[in-house]
Amino acid sequence: MLPQFLRPRRWISIPRAQAHRLVLAMPPLADRQLQAAMYLQIQRLHGRAAVGYCWRRLGDAQVEAWYWDESTPDIPASELNGRQPCPEHLLRAEAPDGFSLTRCSAGVDAAFCRGGRLEKARWFSAVPSDADWAWFVQDAGASPVEVPIPRVREAPARHNPPKEWSFFTSLHKPVTRLALAGFAAATLAGGALAAAAVYDFKLSGELERVRGQRALLATEAASAVKLQAELDDIATKVSGLSAQQAPVLQLQAMARLANSGLVGDASKVFLLNGSFATTACACSSRCHQTNLS
Repeated sequence: MLPQFLRPRRWISIPRAQAHRLVLAMPPLADRQLQAAMYLQIQRLHGRAAVGYCWRRLGDAQVEAWYWDESTPDIPASELNGRQPCPEHLLRAEAPDGFSLTRCSAGVDAAFCRGGRLEKARWFSAVPSDADWAWFVQDAGASPVEVPIPRVREAPARHNPPKEWSFFTSLHKPVTRLALAGFAAATLAGGALAAAAVYDFKLSGELERVRGQRALLATEAASAVKLQAELDDIATKVSGLSAQQAPVLQLQAMARLANSGLVGDASKVFLLNGSFATTACACSSRCHQTNLS
């Protein structure tokens, strides 16, 4: 069995005596805005909030509408379930051009059509009298003398109204327990899927953040290793320079001691000879390193 939203729309007829027609001058609006504006206009005319109506555009500046009272519906809820209210006039074959009388479920429907378009309509509880018919013909802009009362015609029923009509109703069909259970299950499933999607999104964001921190730490570690290598190289060069400068400082100290007069001539000669030998050794060592390099 198909669910309700996949089934063809079914209609329930609003008797012609309860449906009223009007033509409104409206500015060019989108469908939703036009529907809201029409609702306000019909409320002003009807005086009640619970009202159903249908409408179609007549060019850019006019809208044709049928409306009916839904404050005290005569339709049982069991009969309304799954069905859309629709004026009886739209569920019958269209009237021919000119003046006509069409039999309704109760009474007759007087109509004047021109160019396939309904211009005037009025419901009568029975075949109108000469005076009532004359008034209707004059209201349509014709002469009663030229338009006698026509015979009442039987119009075949239609399964659906014309496609250009849009409908609005304030009536709500009852929802079965099975439907409520289905809605609840769908809501819970949708909530679970939404929660899972949010959790997955948060988890993906956290994973990206950790990956970014890891890459930053790896970069900082590489920089630290490079810096340590540079420091070690500098320390090695400083140690080499210190080792090469030590003999020079020692020779200077020995020369100062020999020239200070604190030692004898023999010691002075020894110190100066030692200074010369040390200097020659240091020079030899430097030359050897230069040749090696």
